Amino acid sequence: MNVPKGFIEKIKKCADQNGTSVNEYIIRLLEQDISKEGCSRIAEQSRFDEKQNDLLQKWQVAKKYYDMIEAADDSQGYYVLLKSGYINDVSGSRTIQTESMHDIRLAITKSHAVRTGTLTDGLDEQTVEQLKRWQVPRKYYKLIESVAVKKSNGHTIILKEGCINDYTGSRTVHVEKANYFRTVMNTLTSCRRRSDQYPLKRQYELL
Repeated sequence: MNVPKGFIEKIKKCADQNGTSVNEYIIRLLEQDISKEGCSRIAEQSRFDEKQNDLLQKWQVAKKYYDMIEAADDSQGYYVLLKSGYINDVSGSRTIQTESMHDIRLAITKSHAVRTGTLTDGLDEQTVEQLKRWQVPRKYYKLIESVAVKKSNGHTIILKEGCINDYTGSRTVHVEKANYFRTVMNTLTSCRRRSDQYPLKRQYELL
């Protein structure tokens, strides 16, 4: 079996993590893919209908992204839904929606598997790096659920359920320029968690 240069080392590492030999590891992977009917589960999961395949070719989406895509549609602009386990950095979610073919072609290149590296206050490495670039104070990381970057439509921070920003009056903090985050997030008592003790009076508990 021929594999790309350096790939055999990755296979050996995965086999060691599973406590098996390389041969046993490869057989296990094959058993997981081949169904009782003798069909490939991966092929079934990655198969598009003819229309979707034609759309991706028309949009000139690179073949390497096909395995990430669950569905594509052009009934309302240009729409792509990524498979579970993948995320797009432009939209900050599995969904990619644009108004032009050029934009969908560029946006899809920012798709990748969800990173499961070391978490900081529940945030993945990429989100933390983005918050650092925006110079958001570390003390607010534990209040943040996710971020989204759209050059054409500003930048967004979504706070966790139960948190609110006094500047915007909601969980969503959206600004046109990234350097505005420092002002918005640092506004006096800007990020608070609602107290369950006095919900009707909208009391807040400063973290």
